[in-house]
Amino acid sequence: MTIICLEGASSVGKSTTCQQFATQYDAFVIRETGILFETSPHLEGKELMMWLLERQIDRWHIAYEKNQQHEYVILDGDVFKIWYSWIYGYEHLSLDETANFFRKKLFENEISLPDAYVLFWAEEDELRKRKEMDQTRSRRNFDNTYA
Repeated sequence: MTIICLEGASSVGKSTTCQQFATQYDAFVIRETGILFETSPHLEGKELMMWLLERQIDRWHIAYEKNQQHEYVILDGDVFKIWYSWIYGYEHLSLDETANFFRKKLFENEISLPDAYVLFWAEEDELRKRKEMDQTRSRRNFDNTYA
């Protein structure tokens, strides 16, 4: 049984590849946080950041459970979201706080590293074209990444 993480920029093809892999190999896909969980509209600042990090632990638990039933489990995005605060312009959680959160969870065996990582990459121009062509998702934070 294998847990594989697909990671890369928005619009690079992670979700599409996850679905293709699931179809071809009967893998179970753990979708990204914004699709898998509904965010409380009352959360903001540090509370929102902590909520997002806790959902990564939930994603890992789902992956671990499904790994008992499926040969492959695919994480659509890494569970170690050390970039949430800075990439979206939030200053509510420092890199040290985020790293300490995950360090504690690792020591408590609440989370672990996937068996493999696959990193996707494309030029910014190509990512922008893909974003514009994809009418299925808003990608509301896309421009924060490339601003």
